[in-house]
Amino acid sequence: MKLMIVDDRPENLFAFEQLLKSNEIEIIKAQGGKAALNELMENDIDFVLLDVQMPDMDGFEVARLMRMEESTKDIPIIFITASYSEKDKILKGYEGGAVDFILKPIDNELLLAKVKNFCQLFKENRRELASMVLKLQKLNIELETTKDALLRSSMAKTEFINNMSHELRTPLNGIIGMNGLLLDAPLGKEYKEYVEMAQRSADKLHELVNNVLDFSKLEEGLLVIENSPFNLGSAVETVTRSFHSELQKKGISFSLSTQPEVPFRSLSTSGGPPEQYGRSVR
Repeated sequence: MKLMIVDDRPENLFAFEQLLKSNEIEIIKAQGGKAALNELMENDIDFVLLDVQMPDMDGFEVARLMRMEESTKDIPIIFITASYSEKDKILKGYEGGAVDFILKPIDNELLLAKVKNFCQLFKENRRELASMVLKLQKLNIELETTKDALLRSSMAKTEFINNMSHELRTPLNGIIGMNGLLLDAPLGKEYKEYVEMAQRSADKLHELVNNVLDFSKLEEGLLVIENSPFNLGSAVETVTRSFHSELQKKGISFSLSTQPEVPFRSLSTSGGPPEQYGRSVR
């Protein structure tokens, strides 16, 4: 622990040094307030014994300047004074950061007891701080381990999505190709509508497969939402026709009727009024 003793008289500094000298305390002497401020800038002081009455700068002014600096504002101070009776000075001292006052003439046993008590508190705080540092180090290791596990999991998920995307595209391309051949063949009107419906569904599925990596894009903040026209009536009709055969098998009658005032597109890219759509499907 580094203890700084501040007094304007060399003989007092020497006497304090001899009294407090120990293996646990490194004593730094400062003759006067200005010298004390210089020592504070050059050393990591843990504790200050500060004389109040000094000609160049009194102890209260030194304490005030200490409290203005981030590096010294929390250093405990014991004021040494010849007068302890004036209440305003006592309050001024505590407001300046004093943890205690010691009266002159110095009671050596009292001074030793107070310094030893502070040394003990300093040791306990240092042990507690060391324990907190160890806990923080352990927590950092656990966080790094968790981070690595999450990174591996994310990489595995991305690899799985890429593989699934590839595996889905292969049969889907075959379906789209066969539907294309069927559309070129001479089919009746009803069957041609079925093939067109299958083709639209396959195209939509192909679009979804192409965008399957959007989850990864979303995590990386790269997902872009496009503002494009949407054929509302056609989409609803496609969904209805998709379930038509299954509903027939179960004997369920289902009909869709879209009124003329329903927009053909949900937004207009030209800036004009939306096209209207009106149709009934059974």
